[in-house]
Amino acid sequence: MVVAGSSPALGESLVFLFMAYFPYYFCDDSVLGRQHLTLSFFSSIIVAGPLLRVDQVLFFVVVLGVCIGSLIPDIDAEDAAIFHFNVRGLKGDTGRILNDFVAPILPIFGYMTKYVIYRPLLFVFDKILFRKLSFSDKHRTFTHSVLGVTAITVVTGLLIGASSYLLGLFDPVIFSLFLVAYASGCFLHMLQDSCTRTGIAWNSPFSSKKLKGDIYTGKDFLKIHLFALVLGSMAFISLFVSLTGFTGLGVHRLFLTAFSSLLSIWMLFLVFVGVKVVKKKANFFNTEH
Repeated sequence: MVVAGSSPALGESLVFLFMAYFPYYFCDDSVLGRQHLTLSFFSSIIVAGPLLRVDQVLFFVVVLGVCIGSLIPDIDAEDAAIFHFNVRGLKGDTGRILNDFVAPILPIFGYMTKYVIYRPLLFVFDKILFRKLSFSDKHRTFTHSVLGVTAITVVTGLLIGASSYLLGLFDPVIFSLFLVAYASGCFLHMLQDSCTRTGIAWNSPFSSKKLKGDIYTGKDFLKIHLFALVLGSMAFISLFVSLTGFTGLGVHRLFLTAFSSLLSIWMLFLVFVGVKVVKKKANFFNTEH
């Protein structure tokens, strides 16, 4: 195990990475893929920060898992960020770091998930398991439902677990943390899409009810920017407290505090943007991403 205090250079680099990334989010008009990635990135740092006191590798595994998972649900869209080697809109030193070291992994997960996992799962659910129901291939349907995300996560875990075991690289702790982080990123994506006026049907196709907010995709920049500012500030505090031991709290109490704080701020944001349960209209087509 590596204790964060034994490597001040890493701590300084993490703070620099965060401070370099944070201002560039506000430089131009927002891009949805970048919004998903940014909000999820900050959320993951808030919760994963205490892991820096235990093992720095675990911290990066959690952040990476959340970042990948936060883009996975959009595999049902043609030009999603998950299919690109560069996430459009990322700038500065951190943008280069993410596009050099994280983005090259995204198309691997994107295309593998779409053609090896998503399409076969859709066929099995639609033609074999639930023949009386309709599983759509349209955007914000199967991959934006609890059933779809859970199924994709389970199959992804089986494939990663089996392949890493055969290669002699399987580590149960890293595997478990990555899979939980991956699923969390997917659900964060769904939560973010639930804030828009189009919304999503979390229990599709079993229920037509949707969670919808009042954000217009591509128009309501201010609300998302303000929330990113809050999450970014909380992420910085999490890094600072974890690296300096400022509060004197143990890892478990730090994690519980960070998790409850993140949960609370997300709940407040959902209330702020007016998220509510509504009956979905019969027409499943939508134009927002």
